[in-house]
Amino acid sequence: MVSASALTTPFSGFSTASSFGTRVAGVQLSHYASTCFKAYEKIMGQGEGAFNFSPNILERKFREGIEVSCKRDEDGWEEWVFAKATVTAMIDALEQVRDVVGQVCGTQEGLGDYSAWSSLYSRFRGTGLNYPFEPRHAFDLDWWYSTFNSFREMEEGVIQVQIWAMGMLWALRSLAVYEGVPPGTVSRILPPVSCAHWNAAQAARAAEQEEEERRLERIREEGDELLSNCYSDESNTSTSEEEDSYKYGLSSPPSSF
Repeated sequence: MVSASALTTPFSGFSTASSFGTRVAGVQLSHYASTCFKAYEKIMGQGEGAFNFSPNILERKFREGIEVSCKRDEDGWEEWVFAKATVTAMIDALEQVRDVVGQVCGTQEGLGDYSAWSSLYSRFRGTGLNYPFEPRHAFDLDWWYSTFNSFREMEEGVIQVQIWAMGMLWALRSLAVYEGVPPGTVSRILPPVSCAHWNAAQAARAAEQEEEERRLERIREEGDELLSNCYSDESNTSTSEEEDSYKYGLSSPPSSF
């Protein structure tokens, strides 16, 4: 079993073979994972799938009567709240993500800093690796104990922190690739990731790319049609001018006459 003390610096104590190739591969993986999870954030929680009911609170879809509850005020408006046990479990799970970042990167001194530029993530900034920023409300108890007007409103906030957590685990894997850590070692020293959510994130990215390609194709087609119409108008204008010149005796008959 790997002890926490063995992780005081990035993957120290493990066989690594960092090179220009592994560093490039690590940066590429971090950028790819970032785009996948950005696309996935827009659709996460939609549709059905067993992975929506994962025992891991950072991966499952919240449900009324379990993680959240709803009641109506005197005027009949809905009031949605998180269960206290849900808030406790969620904050603890999110802190665990920060803790593993600190241990793996050797930046535990930044664990108490929740600002956007916390030294906790300095290792990523120093390598050029992409990593997700903590959502501002992730560790804000006032937000978690707030009353929401709709389930969707609170779900969006939950999805943001879940995407951050999953994205952060992939950022750590990108760092491992960057450092030249063998895949077998990575699976032993880093927390596991959800294959179902990763596949869904990649599918979301692919769908966005296909839609963007269709959009660009429509723009190209519209541009070609516009140019064709312009050339057609110029040709008609030229013929009209030739006909007017002949009509008033200013030139010889155009070829169309």
